[in-house]
Amino acid sequence: MRNSGLATPRETRFLHLDFVADRTGWRRVASEVLAAVVAVGLVALLRAIIDIWLPNTAPYALAYPGLLIATLMGRLRGGLIAWVLAFGYLWWIGINHGPDYRFADPLDLPRTVINLVVGLIVVMLAEWARAAASSLLAEREQRLSERDLLLAEFDHRLKNNLTILASLIAMQSRDAENPAVVEALGKTSARIASMGHTYDHLRYRPGEITTVDLGLLIESLSKSLEGLLIDGSPIKLVSRSAPCPVDRDRASALALLINELVTNAVKHAFVGRDQGTVEICLDRDGSEAMLSVTDDGVGIPAESPAGRQGMRLLNALAKMAHGDLFVSSSDTGTRFEVRLRDLPAN
Repeated sequence: MRNSGLATPRETRFLHLDFVADRTGWRRVASEVLAAVVAVGLVALLRAIIDIWLPNTAPYALAYPGLLIATLMGRLRGGLIAWVLAFGYLWWIGINHGPDYRFADPLDLPRTVINLVVGLIVVMLAEWARAAASSLLAEREQRLSERDLLLAEFDHRLKNNLTILASLIAMQSRDAENPAVVEALGKTSARIASMGHTYDHLRYRPGEITTVDLGLLIESLSKSLEGLLIDGSPIKLVSRSAPCPVDRDRASALALLINELVTNAVKHAFVGRDQGTVEICLDRDGSEAMLSVTDDGVGIPAESPAGRQGMRLLNALAKMAHGDLFVSSSDTGTRFEVRLRDLPAN
């Protein structure tokens, strides 16, 4: 969790103008003085430009934006230093005083006092606004950090629960006597374990709350599947994907679909073959994308109850992803395509 103490995080600096944050000792004082000098230098530059056309017009008016800038950059001390420097400079060049430094116009003294008081009020108000904004931003950062921690903990517990559930079903399958029940429970346990493994790639990351980059997800998932299913095998798994943000729920369904398709291809597509290739591709065109999983195996065998059940699962996952599933198969390979529409903008 980010520190919410005295040191202000860089992300919470008010308008990113705070020269003083994270500085102590002489560096802090130097930053405050620098902020005041920069602000007064801007005031002097503007005063010189205006004097070209309107000499000595409203001599104190330009002090106020300078005081605001100095206070935002140098906090209260920087604002006070700028208050002294700015009004001293403007008084010196803007008021026609005599050799004894008395005001030539009797009204100039009251005007100067009023501007000094108003300038001091501006500094105080600017510092109050800066401190309040900084406090609110620091509180926001703390709340965001707490949210990130809770979401990460939720993801971790969900993954553990899926693993425990898969283990319990696997234990139950060992106690079953009916071969069909054993096979069904084994497949269920494997699929739940697969869901838990897939969820590793869907964990919450700061900045990615509602969407996931499907391209990055595919690259990460393909590396994991390669290590789990193909390590030491002559079968190759390759992937090619373009950046493609999708809603997190759709990404979850697509990750499970890819996992199911690749697993089935590795186990069943290359029967009697020494080698083969499974390819995952993702191409995007505007608000649509095409996801495909292709193998150069022996094709889908004759229809069977297990095959029909597998296709029902694949269609259900494609529907959850709001996609249209297409399949083509021959003795030279099988290709599954999922057409995705209404994708969010990059």
